[in-house]
Amino acid sequence: MVVSEQPTKKTKLSLDYLLVLDFEAVCVEDHLPKPIPQEIIEFPCILFSLESQQEIDRFHMYIKPKVHTTLSDFCKELTGITQEKVDNGQFLPDALEQHKQWLVSNMLLDAETGGKLQQWQYVTHGNWDLMTCLPQNCKALDIPLPTYMTQWIDMKQQFADFYTKQQMGMVEMMTDMNLPHKGKLHSGIDDCTNMVAIIS
Repeated sequence: MVVSEQPTKKTKLSLDYLLVLDFEAVCVEDHLPKPIPQEIIEFPCILFSLESQQEIDRFHMYIKPKVHTTLSDFCKELTGITQEKVDNGQFLPDALEQHKQWLVSNMLLDAETGGKLQQWQYVTHGNWDLMTCLPQNCKALDIPLPTYMTQWIDMKQQFADFYTKQQMGMVEMMTDMNLPHKGKLHSGIDDCTNMVAIIS
């Protein structure tokens, strides 16, 4: 396993658990300017045990954007996320706090110090989620970036390195491994479920 704080900085670790994460964010058609900030609207995370090769628990919340409050038709179609879901969602600072408490409840994080209690790491498909999206969201909202969310494993790069192939999209990876794709592509929780299938 390789952990990346940035794409070029890597450290090998022995891990017990993976936290498979895939944010979805406000978006528009490619020919239009990207929303700034590109606010998170779905926050899914699956806790996966490397020892048992099983899902242990999952965290899933829809996030209410503060700047771009109305989702584009393109965004709703791409992600399957409705306006009602984000309107009834939590603001990002509250979601981050609830995610922290979820980590504490699974005995992965010390409630007092915020330090890791076991050997675990986030896994993302690419570097965008934790290198770009979350830091930009935290900066825009003037809230601290959780220190335990500053390292991650880039599954896309790991797959390419392991199989000596070019980096692939998720559907391409699953096709390459003869795995059936489940759910909707760009649904955060479905993407996490399919990432777990690739990992296991």
